[in-house]
Amino acid sequence: MSQTVGKTRLAYSRAWHYVDVGSDGRTLGRLASSIALVLMGKNKPIYDPSTDCGDYVVAVGCHDLRTTGKKRQQKKYYTHTTRPGSLKSMTMDMMFEKWGGGEVLRRAVRGMLPKNRLRDKRLARLKTFEGLNHPYKQNIIKVGGESSVIGNLPEVQQAFQTAKAAAAAETWDETIFFSALSLFLIAPSPPPPFPRIPSDCVFFPRIGGSSKCFDFSYLSFRS
Repeated sequence: MSQTVGKTRLAYSRAWHYVDVGSDGRTLGRLASSIALVLMGKNKPIYDPSTDCGDYVVAVGCHDLRTTGKKRQQKKYYTHTTRPGSLKSMTMDMMFEKWGGGEVLRRAVRGMLPKNRLRDKRLARLKTFEGLNHPYKQNIIKVGGESSVIGNLPEVQQAFQTAKAAAAAETWDETIFFSALSLFLIAPSPPPPFPRIPSDCVFFPRIGGSSKCFDFSYLSFRS
């Protein structure tokens, strides 16, 4: 059940996550996006787009899947065998009656996975059940005596807002410090004092020089 790559077996080991669709407050799209992230392995620091490092997801209670608006009557699924006149459509209500809510969730997750050769492998790790019974109870990981539920994972938006606020506070402190430091360094310093000419010296202007220029090398003191 695990993928071994060199000496990183524990890092690439596949965990089993559990989600109760009926008791989860999220709707179809929100739930499918969270499941797709776990199937791709984006919740791991070793994630790479070219590596299949995702986990397993067990979704139970798919019969009570929540939707918004009139998607049950208006959402349609199409199939075509590439033969003329073989286009068929089916509403979400019809799919619930024929194949159950697990197929609806599976198709929603499939649409959120990258369209590459890894999509079928990742989708195969999603196990959906209409009821609460499933044969993978021994595989569900437990942390602190509780099962790893996808709903308990930290929300990406909340984590981003917390990190953004901390970074903004740190940046503001650095801005104040460097602003004060720049004012201290760039502040105009008083000009150097003009050399004081002794009273017992005679000034000889430089020949060919400007009257605005003073050359103190021609100063001579009286004997």
